Amino acid sequence: MKALLLSVLVALSCAAETRAAGNPDQAGRPGAAPATVEHRSNDAVFDRHKGAIYALYARALRDQPRLSGKIVFDIDIDAAGVATGCRVKSSQLRAPDFERKLCERIKLIRFAPQTPTTYTKDVTLLSAA
Repeated sequence: MKALLLSVLVALSCAAETRAAGNPDQAGRPGAAPATVEHRSNDAVFDRHKGAIYALYARALRDQPRLSGKIVFDIDIDAAGVATGCRVKSSQLRAPDFERKLCERIKLIRFAPQTPTTYTKDVTLLSAA
């Protein structure tokens, strides 16, 4: 299992953006303002849950060894930090069941309390095959 996980690279892109109540943050874009505290906090929380993403991906690789590509999520976070929604904004994976499982897992993540926001996160999954 460890060898499989070592052969899998999950790169969480820093190009995520946070949009709060109709006021889009331009974080991660050239010439943009620095990331907000909420944005950095969301990235840190998401990074702490990478192990769960690794586990789901490792299981999916058993059935689809060449499964790889970029997937972008829109995650709705309420004031209490609960992920109330998760949508696949774009995906190169062509694996709807796996994408659904990722969204279900992401909705279990508890973020820091904040103003209600939609948090966009890019996840790149690369198989060694």
